[in-house]
Amino acid sequence: MKYNFGMRKIFSTTIFIIWFSINPLFAVSLDDFKYLTPATQTAIQYDLRAIGYQIGPVDGEIGKKSFAAILSFSKANDINLQKISVEKLIVALENKARGALRVQKRNLPRTWSFKIDFEKKSQLKKFEADRITNCNYSKCEDGFTPIEFLKEANGNTYIALSSTEGLRSNLAGSASKPSDRQEIGTKSIEFDLEGTTLWYGFKSKYPEKTVTQNAKGITFTQIKEVTKWRNNSTKIDCSKGVIFHVQVGNDPTGFGGIYNGDGMRYPKRIENIRLLETQWSTFKFGIKLSRENGWIEAYRNGKLLWRDDGPNLVTKFNGKCDKGVNWRTAHLRIGPYRSNGPKGTDTIHYDNFIASHSEEEVDSFLK
Repeated sequence: MKYNFGMRKIFSTTIFIIWFSINPLFAVSLDDFKYLTPATQTAIQYDLRAIGYQIGPVDGEIGKKSFAAILSFSKANDINLQKISVEKLIVALENKARGALRVQKRNLPRTWSFKIDFEKKSQLKKFEADRITNCNYSKCEDGFTPIEFLKEANGNTYIALSSTEGLRSNLAGSASKPSDRQEIGTKSIEFDLEGTTLWYGFKSKYPEKTVTQNAKGITFTQIKEVTKWRNNSTKIDCSKGVIFHVQVGNDPTGFGGIYNGDGMRYPKRIENIRLLETQWSTFKFGIKLSRENGWIEAYRNGKLLWRDDGPNLVTKFNGKCDKGVNWRTAHLRIGPYRSNGPKGTDTIHYDNFIASHSEEEVDSFLK
């Protein structure tokens, strides 16, 4: 988060002087915040959310939800609203948020803190090398290239990721249930995500000329926490590991759903919502990962699509892991993953991928 206190403390000075010169300092009220600039109100909302107050989407206007959170913050921090100015209250809020963000940054896996505009192929080094291969099983037919860097008329470079039967498939050769993919993801690390707060986002669209998608369902982003049991040198898979994913259907209208669960099943979902088109859509996801008190928010083009509260890390395991789990790897991925479907090729375009501990940093980059 760009905590430039020199800039963020530049409220509307003239307004403050006029307002407080004709109004004695009574208790801070909601009306006091209406005189702040939209940029200042936006910064306040980012700070409230960084601390953990759920006020809804950041919209640059302190309303009833934001003010209720301000009152809760004041009470929790023994701030007497009868004896403090709005400016000092905001400084106290900034300081608290800055401390919370330091903790969030420290808890975030280092490989989950980056921003990429896909202008250079060298940026792919940020991702797992073994996931960036031209073909799987040493077979590549018809000149198929699953990763391409393309350029728009305005000069913007973006990436096209395509999946086809047999490409990076963990079920290759299964005629009844093919599972093909061309995801790119963060490097595998041993990390327990409990308590981690992650914000990430990107821009995505279908190809402009060909939008026919063959799979019944195409996941285009997911978070995985693969859990394994280790006994001496033995490692045993304990879970499918997917804790969150967004998926579109097989038609050019781009309707799909958002899914999350416990790593083995995905009982909580919102379906039949417009997600992808042939024009760029901007996606942002905020997640507090926890086995007890997590939450997830999903945004498209700045609009909150869905929020879920509750456990979202892997909580159920395969029976062969009954001796306990003490080894975990975490991945953050984008790219088409054909969960089921006939033979064919599916392509999704991506641009401006960012992962961070800071919602403000993600919003700023995606703009």
